[in-house]
Amino acid sequence: MQYLVLSSFVITTEIKKTEQMKKTFLTTLTTFLAIAFAFISCKKDDTPDEPRKNSRSVKYEITGNYTGKLNIVTNSNIGTMDSYNDISVPWTKELTYPNNVIFVGIGGNSSTAGVAGQTVTLKVYSGGNLIYTKIVTTDANGLIGLPTYAFTFQ
Repeated sequence: MQYLVLSSFVITTEIKKTEQMKKTFLTTLTTFLAIAFAFISCKKDDTPDEPRKNSRSVKYEITGNYTGKLNIVTNSNIGTMDSYNDISVPWTKELTYPNNVIFVGIGGNSSTAGVAGQTVTLKVYSGGNLIYTKIVTTDANGLIGLPTYAFTFQ
């Protein structure tokens, strides 16, 4: 009989400990989520009369002496992807991205060969400011690969 009472006391104590651990866990989880939401919450949208601090306009410019043709791809974090096929140098494209775009990218390669040793210069501008320049030279076959460049808006 004493064993049964002692066993019941142990079980009751274990249940109380489990309930206390659940309360502690839920309190900790709630606090963590509150802090996380405070850091990632959305900020107030710009009003139409309020100018954007950071431009979402990007200008891509490709120049050089390359006589072949290029395939260029631009993309963004929201899945926007545009392909420009068989373009000739020089080439310029200006795009304005919506406010929910955080980063954009560009890359490309030859669609038809030029001559070995020719060059292409890729320049990327954001808000009218030059932010990236890359000069690439064709290989022995006259082919070129523009390395992918990604840009994050500030």
